[in-house]
Amino acid sequence: MANSNTKGFFKIFKPGSKGTTFGLCFIIAAVIWFLNTMSKNYTSVFNIVFENPLKGEDDPVIHATMTGRGFDLMKLHYRFSGVHNLIELKYGRLSSREMVTSLMGNLKSSIQLVSVDPVFITSDQTGLFHKRVPVKSRIEITFKKQTALASPVLLQPDSIDISGTTSDIASIKFIETASMKLLNIDKPVFSSIMLESPDKKIFLSQKKVWMYVPVEKYTEGLLEIPLRILNKGQINERLLPEKVKVTYRVPVSKYNLVNSNQFQAGVFVNSANSGKKISVKLLEKPSFVNQVTLTPSEVTYLIFD
Repeated sequence: MANSNTKGFFKIFKPGSKGTTFGLCFIIAAVIWFLNTMSKNYTSVFNIVFENPLKGEDDPVIHATMTGRGFDLMKLHYRFSGVHNLIELKYGRLSSREMVTSLMGNLKSSIQLVSVDPVFITSDQTGLFHKRVPVKSRIEITFKKQTALASPVLLQPDSIDISGTTSDIASIKFIETASMKLLNIDKPVFSSIMLESPDKKIFLSQKKVWMYVPVEKYTEGLLEIPLRILNKGQINERLLPEKVKVTYRVPVSKYNLVNSNQFQAGVFVNSANSGKKISVKLLEKPSFVNQVTLTPSEVTYLIFD
C-alpha cells in the first residue's frame, strides 16, 4: 500500500494539477531555449587527427577554426571525431584546408572555415614524399576531311603533384590520362579526362584534368619563293631552277595571314656538287602552317668559269 508521501507526489503531477502544468512549461521553455541557442552562430576550434602511415611517428593534427550555427557545428563534431586516414583523402599536396573541406562534405555550404593550422601537412609528418610531374594524354584522334588540329592538345593543369615513398616515386617521370578515342571529329572538344596512377602506392593530387582539343577547318595554299645558296663560296654559281613552289596547309581563319616572306628555302653546296642534284631544305615557315611540300625537292647546282 502506498504511503501518504507517495500519494502526495502523484497528486501534484496528476492531470490538470499545477505540478503537471509547471513541468510541461519547463520542458517547453527548455526546448525553446535549446533551439534558440543552437540556432545562433558560434566560433569553435576542432582538432582533427589523421593517421600516420609510418609506425612510430606522431599522428598529425590539424586545428581548424569554424564559424556556423550551433546545430551545424554539432554535426561537424561527430564528423571530425575519431582518426582519419591521410591516404584515403588522396591529396598528394596535403593542403590542410583541402583536407578539412573534404571531410566537411555538404556542411561546407553552411559553415565557414576561418583558418587551419598548420597550413600544410609536410612529408616529415606523413612519411610521404612529393614531386611534380607532367601529364601526358593518351588520345586517339581522327578527323573529317579538311579538318585537323589547330595546335597541340591542351591539358589543364599540364602537371600534377604525386606522393609516395622515395623509392615509389623515383621512377615516375609523368602521369598519363585514361585512353580516349575521338573519331571523325570536325569541331573543338572540351572535356574532363581521368588520370591513371601507375601504382596503387602512388597518390595523385587530383583525379582528373581538363582537356581541350583545338580543331579547325584547313585549306591548302600555294606560293613561289626564291632559293638561297647556303655557305656560298663561289662567285659564278647558279641553281636550276632558282625558285620553288611551296604547297602548305593552313587553318581557314589564318589563310590571309600567310605571305611568301614568311618562308625560306635553300641548299647547302660545295664545289664537288657542281652539276649535281642537291636536296632543297625548308628553313623557315609560319608556326601555324604545316604539311609543307617543296617542288621541286631537288635542284641542280652549277659553277661557271
